[in-house]
Amino acid sequence: SVDLEARSVQAPATQTCSLPVAPVLEVRNRGSQTITNAVVALSLNGTVLETKTFALNLASLASTTLTFDEVTLPEPSSNELTFTIQTVNGAPDNNTANNQLQRVPQVAPRLTPPLIETLNELPVNWTI
Repeated sequence: SVDLEARSVQAPATQTCSLPVAPVLEVRNRGSQTITNAVVALSLNGTVLETKTFALNLASLASTTLTFDEVTLPEPSSNELTFTIQTVNGAPDNNTANNQLQRVPQVAPRLTPPLIETLNELPVNWTI
């Protein structure tokens, strides 16, 4: 069987700056056949940014990472990045239930130095 699993989003992090970031998806071959290629789409807020064909040599249960072109996320914002496996070895995946992952990175606003905080109390809008 052919089953490429979208296993985890490696980048961007859930908290990030508006610097360019190359989105990275970890995938795993959950099927019994070696996977030689896959077509994966990257969307931002529902709009496809890139559809990329990856040449692979992925044995059963092996994992690898797939890297996309850099994107710059607006600041401050909350954006939905979606990775979708479209085809595997030139055909639809036998298990579509594990073909999609999302990440909603929170982009922090840029601060102008110097930033002075007494830290008697942690500000309510801070995330550490």
